[in-house]
Amino acid sequence: MEQATSPPGTADKKAAPALGRVAWGALSAAIALFLFVKLADEVMEQETLRFDSAVIHYFEHHSWHPLHLAMSAVTVIASGPYQTGLILAMALVFLWKRRFWPDGITLLIAGGGGLALEHILKLLFHRTRPEPIFYHLGYSFPSGHSFFAVVVYGMIAYQLARRRTAAQRAWIYTIASLAILLVGFSRVYLTQHYPTDVIGGYLAGICWLWGCLALPSFIGTRRNAPNNSTSSV
Repeated sequence: MEQATSPPGTADKKAAPALGRVAWGALSAAIALFLFVKLADEVMEQETLRFDSAVIHYFEHHSWHPLHLAMSAVTVIASGPYQTGLILAMALVFLWKRRFWPDGITLLIAGGGGLALEHILKLLFHRTRPEPIFYHLGYSFPSGHSFFAVVVYGMIAYQLARRRTAAQRAWIYTIASLAILLVGFSRVYLTQHYPTDVIGGYLAGICWLWGCLALPSFIGTRRNAPNNSTSSV
């Protein structure tokens, strides 16, 4: 039986877009990691305390009840039980669409692994909350709500934006970005986190998100490359 060989470079051309996205993601993650390490060092040295305290003091004395209720709702929706439910629901959707591997598995890894990473970081830096009334919620840096907003909403936005038009992708990523920013703002407005806790959560979330997004791209490239090089006649 003869083997028909595809034109030279075909597999490389098909793999190039995925590898390009991985390269850009790796660069973004590297920058985020550098900024996270630098921020964490400044937080531990209390170099950000004056800024953090000033922001918390401002919101303590400029709280508006309707906005406080709205931000409380946002922070509840972005809490662990709701995020877990969203992850499981999306995993079931991927299962129904026969995309559980690798997309559904990747989402579960993002959630479960992200939870472990967040706890490790909080124990590592053991920063107390801005207000004693919130001490029972655990350590403050980095913000878990902000971390998971980046990871979960970013992951879902990426999946929804695939095979969409440029305009549709712009809308999806804009909505996801606004949701992520809203979650972070709610944590500071409610004085449950310092601003640098939220920024740290964002930066750590970007690093973890890239690792999770790179997984299906890498798997897809590895699985498709052999099939694109030869075919039986």
